[in-house]
Amino acid sequence: AGDGAILLTCPAGTRLELSFDRAISEFDLADRLMYPLHYLIVVVAVLVSADMLVGEIQNRTAYLLLPNPVKRTTIVLSKLFASVIIGTTTLIVFYLTVSCLSFFTLGVVPRFMTVSFGFSALYFLACTSASYALSSCLKTSTGAVVLSFLLLMVISPISQSVSIRYGLKPWFLPSFAGECITTSLRIEDYPEDIVDTSGSVPYYQFYPNPELSIIVLTLYSAVLCGLSIAVFRWRDIKE
Repeated sequence: AGDGAILLTCPAGTRLELSFDRAISEFDLADRLMYPLHYLIVVVAVLVSADMLVGEIQNRTAYLLLPNPVKRTTIVLSKLFASVIIGTTTLIVFYLTVSCLSFFTLGVVPRFMTVSFGFSALYFLACTSASYALSSCLKTSTGAVVLSFLLLMVISPISQSVSIRYGLKPWFLPSFAGECITTSLRIEDYPEDIVDTSGSVPYYQFYPNPELSIIVLTLYSAVLCGLSIAVFRWRDIKE
């Protein structure tokens, strides 16, 4: 890596030199490679979760499960565990791919990839729990899938953008806490919030606090998982 230059010779004999910087850090490369991860997590979480509970009722397979001496809580937790296994496997493949690309490109693997992986797994669990909560309440698989995508990919990001627009740090939103997936790669030189109100239009750039984000994502996961269990236990399967 280093500086490079391109020499161009014009017809009149004038030489034009274009210089550029070929250097790129492992953090910059990881940022670019991991850009779609946030969306991948949501897509995988919804596809492996939104149909899990409501599908049992819609397809009438719940009639075969519930007469057996198996608690509904056990059914929900076993399905959640299966979804987490699928999501974790997907994340492992993704992170191994990014690590290999970084190693073969720069000869180094970004530090704190394991920290980023932990935030990815936690964000996946929060998204999965949200999909399970909707799945336990709704009557059709299509509705659960559509509303899950709408909540995680539209409502939450828009709420985050509006909050930032008016200078309120959206630490309480899972989409904002999930940004630690990439910001945690720079945990040793963590970026600071930028607040510039000198212009006619205030400018705000907020970064999630890693410790607070862990608490937020854990609370979302626990509360929504508990809601899924409570609603599924209470729900009338004959509806």
